[in-house]
Amino acid sequence: MDMEQILEVLVQLIQVLGPLMGGGGGGGGTGSLGSLFGS
Repeated sequence: MDMEQILEVLVQLIQVLGPLMGGGGGGGGTGSLGSLFGS
């Protein structure tokens, strides 16, 4: 895997895990992780 593929997978994971962590689009996250991954 090259760097671009790794970054694409990371972005997809963040998009999936964001709402689960309370991110909800970077809005009212319950913690720093929520607001970071939710954006």
